[in-house]
Amino acid sequence: MKRYLLSSLFLISMSIHTWAAPHAQPKKKDKWQIAVISDPHIQDTIHLRSMDDQLHSTRLFNENYFAFIAALNDAAAKQIRWVLLSGDMTDNGQQLNIQLLHRILAEYSARYGMHFFAMTGNHDPSRPFTTNDSLGEMKCWGYQEIMDELSDAGFYPRKEYIYWESPFSSYTYTNYSYDLAIAESGTTKRNYSWKNLKPHIPDASYLVEPVKGLWLLALDASVYLPQKVVGDSIFSFGGARVGYTQIFQEKPYLLPWIQKVTQEAKRQHKTLIAFSHYPMLDYNHGATGYIRKMAAPGGFDLERLPSPGIADTLADAGISLHFGGHIHLNDEAVHVSKKGNRLTNIQVPSTAGYIPAYKVVNIENGKVSAIETVVLDSVPSFNHFFGKYQLEHDSLVSIGKKLVWDNAILTSTNYKQFCAFHLKELVRLRYVNDFIPIVREKFIAMTANELFKSVGITCSKTMDWNGMDLLVDFFKLRFGGKLGKKEIQDSRLKEYQYLMKQAMTIEPKTELEKFLHDFSNAFTLLLTDE
Repeated sequence: MKRYLLSSLFLISMSIHTWAAPHAQPKKKDKWQIAVISDPHIQDTIHLRSMDDQLHSTRLFNENYFAFIAALNDAAAKQIRWVLLSGDMTDNGQQLNIQLLHRILAEYSARYGMHFFAMTGNHDPSRPFTTNDSLGEMKCWGYQEIMDELSDAGFYPRKEYIYWESPFSSYTYTNYSYDLAIAESGTTKRNYSWKNLKPHIPDASYLVEPVKGLWLLALDASVYLPQKVVGDSIFSFGGARVGYTQIFQEKPYLLPWIQKVTQEAKRQHKTLIAFSHYPMLDYNHGATGYIRKMAAPGGFDLERLPSPGIADTLADAGISLHFGGHIHLNDEAVHVSKKGNRLTNIQVPSTAGYIPAYKVVNIENGKVSAIETVVLDSVPSFNHFFGKYQLEHDSLVSIGKKLVWDNAILTSTNYKQFCAFHLKELVRLRYVNDFIPIVREKFIAMTANELFKSVGITCSKTMDWNGMDLLVDFFKLRFGGKLGKKEIQDSRLKEYQYLMKQAMTIEPKTELEKFLHDFSNAFTLLLTDE
């Protein structure tokens, strides 16, 4: 495993809501570590997916189990006892996979004394209710079944918790009891209605104090909208995938609860850490406007970005440090509201894609002192299915399938390299379609020298990259952040920058020049983000 520190840890440690008081201040010897794992998309490989499926998907399917185990083993070796799971724990909340996840968490709880705190994502559940029993153990469970199966992962009170509540709890910290919390923790008490229609939709949000002084605020930011309504009843739902942009409109009770929790944390001198499945801030670092210009309709999942006003709302509600997933990228963004309130949003990479990693939060004396990014470079058994993949590749070639995936991925020597190759193929087979047509029609096949010439630069040196290589490195930056930058050759990076400097200064006239102008601005903003 490789470990990296975020560049602005000092700023984070200064800005997080922690307050000291004689009766609540942790002892100097108290040091807490919290692991944050996001989007593992666990799948029981009794149902093995094809490599072709994987290389057209934003995440892996089959190696995810090994990566998740490697992350837990690494956390166990660090003697980490608290683990946050920020959603998309499985690929669609399938019964078989949720049960596998439960067995894994139970084993690590028993063996290492780990305590897990989970939040659902748009893939678990993919719909709020179980709807198709004909699929057997592959049916996609809804909230009730998932929360019950993972009941020990924060969704319900436990006797060892100092405190637990939901947005619907009637009690307070001072009159809290386990029995009272249990009585109010069922989904029949934790739900909301969409325009007063039935059925009511469960909300998995909760606040828990697992150790004195530490509050973990788990926010259910998933929004499910009706697809079919008959009379006063909803017969089918669809996931909106938009997270915080729409959440307070559909769940009006949630913002007042967040405000109450943050105010109470301040009053009681608690260290408050929030986590959910969705980002609270724009993760493109000023590049969103340029990305919109070069995106095809529906490209880049731009609907997933929080709306501009939501950052102010969340910062002013008292959230100062939040961990999110969903986007499968490594990122740190900071926003200061008009009222001067500061919100730091940490995007946790998926363990099932590039760059595979998880976060470790270090807390000393009630303050966050460091946030580490642990890269899963070494994952035992990551190549377990390579023999089957080769047979699949040979079969595809024999039937003359077009756009066959590159079996050079099977020469990967470690998991990190495997995920980098997955990204490379994903760009070629899928992400290229997120761009306007000029990209796949012309740009990706152009040599470096042809690209230089297109912006008026004559270069006698023959360079060893083309438009597709540049596109892959763009996505390395977008998903890997600072870690992605380390994966781009220095010499090539200098050539990129020379090209882009010129592309940004010329007056674009042709479609290609306009694309290069927008692409160069977006690439440069992602590259220079610190």
